[in-house]
Amino acid sequence: MFAELLVPAVRSALRRPGFSLVVIVIVALSAGLATTAGNLAYQTLFRPLPYAQSDRLFVLSSTNPPEGWWEAPGSVAEFKRYQHDARLDDQLAVFFDQGSVSFVSDAPSAGAELVPASYVEHTFFPLLGIAPAQGRTFSEEETRAGTTHPVVVVSHRFWQTKLGGRADVVGTPLRLADRSYEIIGVMPAGYRDVSLESGDPQLWFPLPFAATQLGAELYTNYTLRRCRALLKLTDGATRTAAQGEADEIGRTIDRERPADTLGRGFLVQPLRHYFFWRVEKPITALFAGALLVLGIAAVNLTNLFLVQGLRRAQELAVRSALGADARRVGLTVLADALVPLAAGAVLAVTVAFGLSALLRSASVLVLPEFVSLDLSPVALTASVTALVVMVVATTLGPVLRARRIDLRAALQSGNKGGAAASSARSRNLLIAAEVALAALLLVGTGLTAKSLWEMMRRPVGFRPENMLTLTVRLDRGQLPTPADRAAFTRRLHEAVQGAPGASAATLWSGSMLGRGGWVTNLTPGHLDAQDPKNAKTFQRLGPAPGALAMAGVQLLRGRDFSPSATPDQPAEIIIDEKLGRALWPDEDPLGKTAFISLNPNRRAVVVGVVAPVRNRGRTYDETTATGDAYFSPFQQPMDQVNLLLRVASGMDAVALAFVREQVARLDPNLAIDDVRSMPARMEEEERTPRFTTTILATYAGISLLLTLVGVYGVLTFSVAQRYREFGVRLALGAQRSQVTAMVLRQSAAWIAGGLAFGLTGAALLAPQLGDLLIGVSPHDPVVLGAVATLILTAGLLAAFVPAWRAARADPMMALRAE
Repeated sequence: MFAELLVPAVRSALRRPGFSLVVIVIVALSAGLATTAGNLAYQTLFRPLPYAQSDRLFVLSSTNPPEGWWEAPGSVAEFKRYQHDARLDDQLAVFFDQGSVSFVSDAPSAGAELVPASYVEHTFFPLLGIAPAQGRTFSEEETRAGTTHPVVVVSHRFWQTKLGGRADVVGTPLRLADRSYEIIGVMPAGYRDVSLESGDPQLWFPLPFAATQLGAELYTNYTLRRCRALLKLTDGATRTAAQGEADEIGRTIDRERPADTLGRGFLVQPLRHYFFWRVEKPITALFAGALLVLGIAAVNLTNLFLVQGLRRAQELAVRSALGADARRVGLTVLADALVPLAAGAVLAVTVAFGLSALLRSASVLVLPEFVSLDLSPVALTASVTALVVMVVATTLGPVLRARRIDLRAALQSGNKGGAAASSARSRNLLIAAEVALAALLLVGTGLTAKSLWEMMRRPVGFRPENMLTLTVRLDRGQLPTPADRAAFTRRLHEAVQGAPGASAATLWSGSMLGRGGWVTNLTPGHLDAQDPKNAKTFQRLGPAPGALAMAGVQLLRGRDFSPSATPDQPAEIIIDEKLGRALWPDEDPLGKTAFISLNPNRRAVVVGVVAPVRNRGRTYDETTATGDAYFSPFQQPMDQVNLLLRVASGMDAVALAFVREQVARLDPNLAIDDVRSMPARMEEEERTPRFTTTILATYAGISLLLTLVGVYGVLTFSVAQRYREFGVRLALGAQRSQVTAMVLRQSAAWIAGGLAFGLTGAALLAPQLGDLLIGVSPHDPVVLGAVATLILTAGLLAAFVPAWRAARADPMMALRAE
């Protein structure tokens, strides 16, 4: 029976092109957005990771409460202590994923290239359940402390691009900057390593060889926090239990070694969270926003079909009077609704495929390579299920109403209002629900938009324009002592002076617009240097003499570093105002002395005070940080050296070629990495919040439009149904302005009620946006006020035309109508 009703239903849809087009567009947009967002959420937050028993895999890190970092690298020593004391860990593998090595290919005139590398224990790959495509991985003997057997495992990409894809590569030597290594294995194509710091590694070395980059005390120094650990919990163990055990072990270490721990602890986080923590909140917000749009669409469609059913009341009554049973009448209504809904569903899948392709090509989210943004069968199945639920929800009311139609009332009332009166309240409730859901989206959009604006207008404390940045990592194998590294840093600084097209060139060691970096601690000189309670942890940076002025950092008091200072002379430090207040409250820090790293033999004198600089970037909450301290790289050298060049427009390539040539003259094996302009770094920092804001704004625009269409459509129908009532009022002496005001007042009541519920829900849910909000309160009164004003104004504008029409009713025609 239902099949024979489809052809008439198609004809009925074609006779109502406006109504059908509205339904199709609503379904296509809302379901298409929901499918795309749902697929993104599934691929990142729910799809199994490409590792064996990934639900039991966790990453063990350190926490750094003094600096406000919820996750930070830890030391091999403390991870080994955890492994000894823990009872809920099945296996543990320490890894250092911040490494890199210099590689020079055999190609003519090829320069040194910095290759991301990771240093791991022998249990690392078995924990992941990954076997090499060729050869083998490390043995226990090869990763034991003190090993001297240089072996390496290479990635499939490195094997193909750098080694020519040779079939006999296993067992051959690989010459790198510091020594020759034996290639023992090749990882499979598509393998994604557990690494966040230096990009996807192409080379893996035994963990003991990280000592060339971290120092000889790799296994014993608790303060050498540069590593993390891959952890597999015992079967049945929960993260909560594991975190509780880790907290207890951390407290034990803190009691035994307070000078080493400084209040730090352990963090047990799921491997999935380790991969996706940067995008979890944005993707969750986008998915929630898409569901809200889908909900608004469902409410809108329900209202549209209810109104359409009331308009067809006479037609359906005639069908019943001519012998059609209630079941057939209900199926007729269902078939008429399914035709535009099905067309919208087909178009929704097309929209979802197009949006997924756009996301894939735009690269607006930083995702691991194993994440595919192609529409998955799971996402499509969930989308179809959601569409079925939407069809049932939007057509159930009209179908049931059609089955229970009152023939006499329908045939008598026509379109004058009798049949509509009983459903007016339900339609108004649906309008209020639409307004409430739209308010939720608009508040979220307003908060994220204001957050993006606040982030973009935050002063960074330096001048980023025309600044080219690049990184050089020093090789501790070639420069084993601090004096060696300081001398090389000085030669590097001298070599890059006079770069063509550059008005200035200098060095800046440490983090630059990044959350990572080097931290240490200072103790005021008048306090006990070995008491950890007296120390303040801070971020350490290393600008060369003149770098602060070149970067545009404001020197408030004192002077810059002495260009002739050497490591054997008293250390000079420059601190920002915040660290000065933390170390010497109510005192001028200039000229004060401080102990470095709880060591009474390492004393430094404050020679300058500078204004605060957002070295960590504009997304970092500086209120949790103690402050920054600057050390001269000629006295306190660091392994990573950032070169800063103030380059004239269009001269980047010329200046970079000069720097590469000078670096190659100093050391042909020294590679230059991470070449970017400072404005590009700042733009990258804005990429994810800008993307989130743009998508939420799109959602909000669609939801507001749907809400206005719903308000307009329902009120237009309601006014038509109440035509006789308005005519009687006018005939009895009511002014047209009074009728208009009455309709607007009644509409405003339902809109305001929905708005109140929406703003209350927003106040409860907005704190969940968490670190998506930068410098903005989740209950920002400006945003809440703007949303309330926008919705009330837009709602009343949508209601004005129907109200105006109500006031134009002809009293005589209304009195004669029946």
